[in-house]
Amino acid sequence: MNDMTQQASSWFQSKMNVMTNPGGKAQLEKTATDLRIEDITAYMISLEKQLQAIYKHAEQVVVRTKEYALAMHEFGESVYSLGHSEGDSSGDLFRQVGSIIDRVSTETMTHGESAQVDVEEALEEYVRLVGSVKAALTRRADKRSTYVNALTNLEVKQFEYNKLLSTPGKDDKASAKQQQLQQAQSTADKEKQEYEDISKQILLEVDAFTAKKVIDVKDIFFKLIQLENQISKKRVAIWEEIIPKFGGSGPSGTNPLPAVPPAVPQSAPPAVPATYRESDFGDLLGSEVVDGDDNTYV
Repeated sequence: MNDMTQQASSWFQSKMNVMTNPGGKAQLEKTATDLRIEDITAYMISLEKQLQAIYKHAEQVVVRTKEYALAMHEFGESVYSLGHSEGDSSGDLFRQVGSIIDRVSTETMTHGESAQVDVEEALEEYVRLVGSVKAALTRRADKRSTYVNALTNLEVKQFEYNKLLSTPGKDDKASAKQQQLQQAQSTADKEKQEYEDISKQILLEVDAFTAKKVIDVKDIFFKLIQLENQISKKRVAIWEEIIPKFGGSGPSGTNPLPAVPPAVPQSAPPAVPATYRESDFGDLLGSEVVDGDDNTYV
């Protein structure tokens, strides 16, 4: 082989190396499914943060509701105890009022427990579902990585097989490498199928999740609104039982919440002229007005 032929062979082999040797990880072109799942991933991350914030504050509402219930219970007990220290009709009144206040506590505690089950726990379950979807997305990302590794291994085996085929006297090694190439191809095909299957599964789950999400969230907030409406009405009804018990029992025998007296009619103030002088207000301002030095204001 002369020098020119040897140089041409070396050049051809170098070009083959560039064309067939991956020189790194195999590259996958992004498909429409990939782009959609990227959007889903970003959405799930944002949704999880928002739901976690809502759950945190809903939990605080439940805690404070129960704290209010406990405070009202202790307040009712103290008023009831005050009634025992009073021997007259005031003592009986305070005992009645203390018992009624304790009912406010009981209703409030029941409300807090219902809110915990219907709202807080429902939100907690919803956050868990979002986490499950994110976990599925993570599994897909792992499967994609496994598929890329299988493709990379296939490209390496293909490169090594092509190199042996182009080398004289390497037929036996080329035959053995061909078997490895076939195994790599089989593995890559298997990984590709699993990757596509999990991608389809995620899209179906996300579609179902999205359709159900609107209903679930509306139900959760509607239950919360119902609970708040119910407890508000119950509290008002209980407090209204107390108000009549104070009628005519004040120190002066009158209602402790007297009606606002009617407004006393007043005469209209005199009209202020559009143009006036400082001397017109000399007495009000407590200052002397110098003759001939009137200042006019408009």
